[in-house]
Amino acid sequence: MRELALRDHLLIACLFRNGRTLIPGGDDCILAGDRIIVVTTHTGLRELAEILA
Repeated sequence: MRELALRDHLLIACLFRNGRTLIPGGDDCILAGDRIIVVTTHTGLRELAEILA
């Protein structure tokens, strides 16, 4: 996560993987099939590509 170029005013707050809830840190990564909760002031974001800068 540390190396992701994210939009401003955006936080990846939670990661759901294989039935587990994780609070992501800088050393974690997003894998295929993961679901994430994003906290942001932007509206209408639905796809991972939309949160990347």
